[in-house]
Amino acid sequence: MSQGIEPKAIRKIELTSVILILVGANKGVSVLPDWILKSARGTELLAQEKLTKSGII
Repeated sequence: MSQGIEPKAIRKIELTSVILILVGANKGVSVLPDWILKSARGTELLAQEKLTKSGII
């Protein structure tokens, strides 16, 4: 991890709906394709950031 920041725990979750629920409840972060957030309901309050200036390379 960069700058000495380490996650407290890593959980592998395969269901997108569960990922969005956990992120929405401030229980973690996730890296997802933008098309998932565009197509999912109730994601208006989730923060979205690009990994690079143009997205992922």
